[in-house]
Amino acid sequence: MKTLLVPIDYSDAAKNACHYAASLAAHFQAKMVLFHSYVLAPIVPPSDHYGVPSVEGVMLEQEEKRAQKYMADLLTELPDDMLSNIKVEMELGIGPASEEILEAAGKFNPDLIVMGMKGAGKLERALFGSTCAATLQQSPIPVLIIPENGSFKGFRSIAYATDYKKEDFVRLDWLNQFAEAFQAVVHGVHIRQENTQRELVAASAFKDHYKGEIMINEMEINTLSADNVVEGLNHYCQRHNVDLLSMLTHNRGFLGRMLVHSNTKEMAEETEVPLLVFRME
Repeated sequence: MKTLLVPIDYSDAAKNACHYAASLAAHFQAKMVLFHSYVLAPIVPPSDHYGVPSVEGVMLEQEEKRAQKYMADLLTELPDDMLSNIKVEMELGIGPASEEILEAAGKFNPDLIVMGMKGAGKLERALFGSTCAATLQQSPIPVLIIPENGSFKGFRSIAYATDYKKEDFVRLDWLNQFAEAFQAVVHGVHIRQENTQRELVAASAFKDHYKGEIMINEMEINTLSADNVVEGLNHYCQRHNVDLLSMLTHNRGFLGRMLVHSNTKEMAEETEVPLLVFRME
């Protein structure tokens, strides 16, 4: 892993995500790109008549200085020995957050996007949740969502949520390399909402495919019955002391259905472990 993109705002969740990303970057001796985007509500049309700066221009300059100072202050909170192991760049964008995040991803070609999840009021959750959801649905880069109180402790147990579809194998190679960097154990987990023969056959095929073609340090496939997918996954993570929950989003898969029903935001808000999401091309 060479580059991490870390979108930030002025929230505690974003600050925490920055600390988490810095620890992760230090582990890989990677580059961390801090990114902030902003949108100003139009007040008056831009005007430079008679050499008088426009109100919009002044506000843009003020916001740029504020963002640069905030990012610089964030870096002063990181330990010197951590900073010595990473390279840091700062980037600003003007426009809707999710769009600018994707633009920055195209520019820096990161291996991972690290975002914080607020745990504050409903309005904040809705705004940031929509940014997360839009990024998850459009980003070709894996997105790591950090709970507001999450702290980096390495990874020893990783859960990979599967719907037992062939597409779920697509990113296991990426997850394999990530797990090996931490000597982590990977668990496959499926939340069953109905007990059918089709699911039993799919589970058997998944295990056979995994054993035949994919080599991860150690992996067991677990199937749990639960009426609510989010509650089932959280229960599994707590029971197995999971450090990282990973999912693949695609229209036909179970995370795809979660997106449709707006449960991804709930998953990101409710989980106490980081959530790693891959997007199916």
